[in-house]
Amino acid sequence: MRYKNRQYFTMKIQSDFHASGSPERRTCPLTTRKFQSDTHCGKAACVLPVLIIICACLYLGGCSRATVETKQAEQGNMHKVEKPFRHKQPVTQGNYQPFEQTVDPPDQSAFKKPIEYFGRIPSYPLHRLPEHNYPDFSKDIHGKAGLKRALKQSISYYEKMPPSKEFYFGDDKYNARHMLLSLKKFLDFLESSPSTRDIHNFLAQNYSVYTTIRQNSEVSRINGKASRLAGQSQASIEIDPSVLFTGYYEPLLKGSLVKEGEYIYPVYSKPNDLIDVPRGGFSGKYRGTPASGARRNGKKQLVPYYTRAEIDSMKGFEKHAKPLVWVNCRIDRFFLEIQGSGRVELKQGGTMRVQYHSKNGRPYRSIGKYLVDKGEIAKEDVSMQSIRKWLDNNPSRVDEVLNYNPSFVFFREGNGGPVGCLGVEVTQMRSIATDKSIFPKGALCFMDTTIPTWKSREDNISWRNHSAFVLNQDTGGAIRGTGRADYFCGNGRYAELAAGYMKQFGRLYFLVLKQQKS
Repeated sequence: MRYKNRQYFTMKIQSDFHASGSPERRTCPLTTRKFQSDTHCGKAACVLPVLIIICACLYLGGCSRATVETKQAEQGNMHKVEKPFRHKQPVTQGNYQPFEQTVDPPDQSAFKKPIEYFGRIPSYPLHRLPEHNYPDFSKDIHGKAGLKRALKQSISYYEKMPPSKEFYFGDDKYNARHMLLSLKKFLDFLESSPSTRDIHNFLAQNYSVYTTIRQNSEVSRINGKASRLAGQSQASIEIDPSVLFTGYYEPLLKGSLVKEGEYIYPVYSKPNDLIDVPRGGFSGKYRGTPASGARRNGKKQLVPYYTRAEIDSMKGFEKHAKPLVWVNCRIDRFFLEIQGSGRVELKQGGTMRVQYHSKNGRPYRSIGKYLVDKGEIAKEDVSMQSIRKWLDNNPSRVDEVLNYNPSFVFFREGNGGPVGCLGVEVTQMRSIATDKSIFPKGALCFMDTTIPTWKSREDNISWRNHSAFVLNQDTGGAIRGTGRADYFCGNGRYAELAAGYMKQFGRLYFLVLKQQKS
């Protein structure tokens, strides 16, 4: 979560993890004021009998209101949900224009600091929250069309799963049948056109909510389960629930079906000699090589596949991998690999969609970090746009920088939108990518962070608070660990800007239908 007021943020986070805390008791200001008025009117009873009657009625009404509010506080129910602004325009893919509420440039420092936590040792990587600490689900005001579409995609994924396949939520586990039921029940509820307040109440009553927890020295994961420190259930520890959100999108390139003129940079299909191997699968002098792609050399030995530099400099690599299309800019092609899918506007007419198929298996290295380490770009200024600008201004060093990342992506021609790691299309502003080795794939999530406003320009980025239901439907080479998530922003000008500038801390929650008590 990102808040304009840092003090409010600190109070909010602390309340999320104080399970023993009780709701704030409120005194009714109307009761006090009207009691005073009633006393005053009592003194003037002989002069103003009408006011006595009026004030007495107001006093009784105020007392009634105070009684109700006090009773609610004593019951320890969830925090009060204020009725949000209702946005009238639904989310539609390719035309996402969210309600704008500009905030000051966000201060990231509060999210980076661990918070003090009292209570049972939190489970890693997901910790189940008590109901009164659930986030405010009514803050998602972006329409339901995109959300329904994303839910249906995850439902189709679970329908293909063996019903007994297990998904871990920290210490808890649910089978695929339960995950499927969880999404179907939420989708059925959305079909009844509920208000945002109704959605919050429905989820609070029927769903368990888990917050992400970054691993630290006191909580470790062993064989997919949380390892707890014995005898410290009431200890005070520091935990970090923050998540760094970045964005990705579907870029548009210019290309040709044949190599001609300016179209000289191939977008390759999967090579016919690429062999997938488990990490650590090499022997001899290649033992320990961090690669998952291999080939057979002249001696029929299994060796790591070619690096980016080797692929780009090799004459006749087309014999190994057929080009799908030729584009006019190698920098555009590089960022296409980073995004994982894109559209190519063809010189011959029409548009080709290309989607991730495979990679050479070499480890991913960030060229943004490389430029920071070299002192070329300040760390706080790194974005896709600033990296591209630097490359355009330094053509003699493009090979040096791009080849720092030895990973190379191969594509296939696709139909429809980008496809995530579930084998289903991802949905604009409703899909995220996380580390698939840690978090349950296909699960329903709720994110709270900040994103650029719709009216932002590259020379003037403004930010707004953003809360939304999303589905965990993708992964990425740079998305590693519990503290990372990549938000799919769609395509078009806004998507490119948002994906390029997003590096915002926030909170991520996973939701699943409560187990029926036997």
